[in-house]
Amino acid sequence: MESLVDVNEKEKEKKNIHLYQLAALILQKKEDLKKLHDNIAKIDKRDGKNICKIKNKIIDLEKQLREHKNEENHLLENLTDIQQSERKLQKLSNDIIEMNQNKSVIPEQMNININDVRTKLNKYNEEQNDLYKSLDNEDKEKEEEK
Repeated sequence: MESLVDVNEKEKEKKNIHLYQLAALILQKKEDLKKLHDNIAKIDKRDGKNICKIKNKIIDLEKQLREHKNEENHLLENLTDIQQSERKLQKLSNDIIEMNQNKSVIPEQMNININDVRTKLNKYNEEQNDLYKSLDNEDKEKEEEK
């Protein structure tokens, strides 16, 4: 039979071997954990850049939205002016028709007013067309960017 000392020595050797195996496993796990932390840091850095890009894109889109709202308001103002001018022109045209039917002479001032209103109306129509073209061009550019 083996002596108690020999058994204890074998147990110690087994425990030492197991201890070294555990130490090696711990070192491996520490390396794995370090790699994992490095990968997380890389992901955070890359995602941080992506988040900044997304935030900048949102800011750009908000700016474009404000610009479009301003253009829309300007167009609505022009449209209101155009509608008012059209009503004036229609009234003046009706007055001219009525005067012609009554064989009345058209006062010179009325001709001047009619011409002024026509000029303004043409100007507003041109501005409106230019704004619509510019909006269409911006929309096309945005689609091309995508």
